[in-house]
Amino acid sequence: MYKKEGIDWENLKERCRINFRNHPDGAGIMVRSHNGIVFKKGFDDWKSVYKYAGKIDIDTECAVHFRTKSDGKINAEMCHPFSLDDVVLKKTKGIVTRALMHNGIINPLSYNKSEYSDTYRLAKLLAGYTSEELTFDDRLYDLVKAMIGYDRAIIFTDIGTIKWGAWQEYKGIEYSNKSFKKVKRIYKTGRYFTDDYYLEKNKDGTYERVYFD
Repeated sequence: MYKKEGIDWENLKERCRINFRNHPDGAGIMVRSHNGIVFKKGFDDWKSVYKYAGKIDIDTECAVHFRTKSDGKINAEMCHPFSLDDVVLKKTKGIVTRALMHNGIINPLSYNKSEYSDTYRLAKLLAGYTSEELTFDDRLYDLVKAMIGYDRAIIFTDIGTIKWGAWQEYKGIEYSNKSFKKVKRIYKTGRYFTDDYYLEKNKDGTYERVYFD
């Protein structure tokens, strides 16, 4: 979820509840402040996300990410956002100059049974570039686009905000997929997710495919 400066949250409590249910492997938040990009990640329930995001005022730019694991461990370090200040890449909170969130699966950077996620590897790659290069270098954009395809990503930098991919706006808030909507029907499946459905975990450890309206 991306909130521009001057935009108020739309039904924040319900959005946090639905998004965390759809993407239950941890959450994170990044906020633009006068001191830099403030981030915190590793939220393990929707109420803690709601409590934190609810304190962010209308005049503050903010993004919230809910994770569904595709690669890497399920822990606070692999939640988004990822700092692009390399020295704090694995920290779970802090103030940095650049931070990245991504939605999708980056196939060239995905490895089965790896400790680190594909987005972590993308952050490691992008950490070598300045904010100006991330914003204005067309060759870098083409390289990233070739890796992430139609995925969505957002970067807060000290000079502005970069968004990649087609985001969906609903009542002023932008979303990287349809998972803020209500569910429609259920099918048995293995663990996977797309823009059209998410996986609901059963008590026996299996998953059910739940389609969005």
